[in-house]
Amino acid sequence: MLGGLMILWKSAKKLMMADKEASAWLKSQPKQSYSIFDALQPLAHDDIRRLVAMDPKRVEELLLTGDVSEISKYYHVMDELISIRRSTASVLKRNDTGGIVELETMMPPHKVRTVDLSYNLKEETEAQ
Repeated sequence: MLGGLMILWKSAKKLMMADKEASAWLKSQPKQSYSIFDALQPLAHDDIRRLVAMDPKRVEELLLTGDVSEISKYYHVMDELISIRRSTASVLKRNDTGGIVELETMMPPHKVRTVDLSYNLKEETEAQ
């Protein structure tokens, strides 16, 4: 997870620094502290400042606390940014010119099957 964030963070940080308001906001926040996740809670889901949740150093600091309640309090902020939860029938816009990516071509097919469960002889008498 941190490896993926390290790759994504370079571009995310560049986008934030290009936006004057987001850049000033980021510079005013504590350096390398996951406590910034509190400031993200009231922001709109499309607010560019939310990208700071992809900072691998902040996420690593959170995970290294080992405090499960602290991790569960903030993990969703980062997870909402990097996880794509879609069915295989979904399509994503590739760019502003209208290109699309069909997720069916990227996801392995899934099979649904029903299995008839039965007891072995010893269990069958106990189950009755």
